[in-house]
Amino acid sequence: MIRHCERELPPFAVPRYVDILRQLPLTETGKVRKAALRRRGVTGTTWDRATADAGPPTR
Repeated sequence: MIRHCERELPPFAVPRYVDILRQLPLTETGKVRKAALRRRGVTGTTWDRATADAGPPTR
């Protein structure tokens, strides 16, 4: 995913953090609760492009 983003997006738009979730937090109307994701923040399972040595995540 990161390699694709690097080819297709300007550098400022390539995601720094990637975390795979089983399910996104949703509102009652089915929209993603972005504030809940921001509060969750960077966790132990979050891949960080700035500190990664081995390349993009391979989950």
